[in-house]
Amino acid sequence: PTKGLNQGEAFLLFGRNSSLNLFHTFQPVNFNPISATLPSNGGFRMTPPSVFGLGVAKSVSGGSDFDGDGYDDLAIGGMFVDADGAGPGENQGQIYISFGKASGFANQSLTGALNPASGGINLDGGIDNGNVGRSVAMLKDFNGDGLGDIAISAPGINTIYIVFGNSAKAADDNLNLNLLTGSNGGVRILGPAGVDFGEKVVSLGDINGDGLTDFAINARTANPIAGTNNFQGAAY
Repeated sequence: PTKGLNQGEAFLLFGRNSSLNLFHTFQPVNFNPISATLPSNGGFRMTPPSVFGLGVAKSVSGGSDFDGDGYDDLAIGGMFVDADGAGPGENQGQIYISFGKASGFANQSLTGALNPASGGINLDGGIDNGNVGRSVAMLKDFNGDGLGDIAISAPGINTIYIVFGNSAKAADDNLNLNLLTGSNGGVRILGPAGVDFGEKVVSLGDINGDGLTDFAINARTANPIAGTNNFQGAAY
């Protein structure tokens, strides 16, 4: 990305069982010249538009198969992206999901909307100052349909979105998260105002042994003890 613009960038590094000196203490790795030949060098990069302060990749998560093709996928948050293409400063936020595959990886540009043909999809915030994508967590299977799901925070509007995995990739492309109802691809969880609800979401695995993935939400300035105002914080 352009120096000084703070737009952010994501690098995906492939696991390996040989030539580990490439990643030794990470010091020999030079991310700047990474190009479309990255599979031989150990990964690829996802580059956002050259727009000041997008904050892309402040949160990244992977490890679940969102589209059910047998390969894990990657989610990247862009909490200051204006998903509707309007002028700067609306901070609606956007999520980029890059689909895993067996081979043929190349660098991905986030300047134009991702689509299934280009190897990914976008999920859109839809509400000004929602800051969708402040935190993202890929979930192995939250709703028991056999597909991976994703938890997305929007702390600007005290909301967590759970988007259910979908093998029909195009069905979720440019999905407006604020329109989720529970029967159209996901649900919304509304939290209390004024407690920084949802600055962070974390996948916890299967805490209670029911075969479904659980997750946690923080509220770092909550006051769970009645009669106090000490910002002890809370987790749900």
